[in-house]
Amino acid sequence: MDDEIINLKMGKNALSSTYNVFTLDSGESMLELLDEILPDLILLDVKMPKIDGYEAIPYFIK
Repeated sequence: MDDEIINLKMGKNALSSTYNVFTLDSGESMLELLDEILPDLILLDVKMPKIDGYEAIPYFIK
């Protein structure tokens, strides 16, 4: 999750040959996706509008 498009593209390019990569630009989008899939790894940007990386952590830790 990142709000910078270039960071999303770089991350996807670096990892997509080996992993299924979902790039998201908001915490809200991440929460919606977590209703459908449970990823093995989540990379978060800690400085995001509305829901930042730190605030998002409790939503997916069970």
